Amino acid sequence: MPVHNGELFLRQAVESVLTQSYRDFEFIIVNNCSTDSSSRIINSFQDKRIKIVNEQDCHPVAAYNRGFTESKGDIIFIADQDDICDPERINNQLEYIEKTNADICGSFINIIDIKGKTIGRLALPVKNEEIKNDLLFKNYTIFNSSVCLRKEIFQSIGYFEKEYFPSADYEFFLRAVRNFNFCNVPQYLYSWRKHPSQISAGKLAAQKSTMRISFSYLDNTIKNKSSGEYFLKKGLVYYYNDHLLKSLFYFLNGIFAGKINKKLIRYILIILILGLPLKLYRKSDLIYSDHFKLLKKIFDRIIRL
Repeated sequence: MPVHNGELFLRQAVESVLTQSYRDFEFIIVNNCSTDSSSRIINSFQDKRIKIVNEQDCHPVAAYNRGFTESKGDIIFIADQDDICDPERINNQLEYIEKTNADICGSFINIIDIKGKTIGRLALPVKNEEIKNDLLFKNYTIFNSSVCLRKEIFQSIGYFEKEYFPSADYEFFLRAVRNFNFCNVPQYLYSWRKHPSQISAGKLAAQKSTMRISFSYLDNTIKNKSSGEYFLKKGLVYYYNDHLLKSLFYFLNGIFAGKINKKLIRYILIILILGLPLKLYRKSDLIYSDHFKLLKKIFDRIIRL
């Protein structure tokens, strides 16, 4: 758990790890240049499983990497300072990662507000191929903070890279796609807290970083830059990062460049019919709601008809 000035929700986050039904683990808390009461909160816990590490390099990526290198376990879990782990998280993810023989394992996500109230849910792809197919377009296909992963991955492909901050985790997962398997436990084992400090400039920076990483990976994996597949995937990167007009441009190019397929038609119709409502949904908590999921199912059913 990397910690930087996390006093507001830190105690609850730490307690959610210490009260896991699975008990046999080391808990590395990386105190990363905190200037608030985070150090006092961390030191108030008297639990032999806790190992406190003080990281002098104040970069957020350095805190993650310090935790990875300090870990003695074969499987490492990530948890953030303002989020909550379900009591069965470690147990169920350990069982699932062994059952599926996966290397990187996340879970479904609850979205909670500053009071801990659930305001939405993210049901993510479960199987390896589904996750890999969507990862290029959606940086939350495997949700970083919900992940457990085998330590041997770092020995193979390295750690998080500072130059890709604030999307270093996303770039790491794309690096892992070729040689490692993914899964998501189809259970809501992690609660991600949505609060005001995550909005505005930080969110825009993350979006720009994510798109830069996506396009770089796309250009390195698809050699024919005039193919229908290339235009479709480039359009999907823009679509899931809320640049609907640019995505429409590439979808239309995809139709002219190759064989028309249902996926292209689906996204073009969504943009033409639901463009403005979709942007409004994405700017609000409604994007996480059951109403939005129902609307999506109805629209897909209409297209199939």
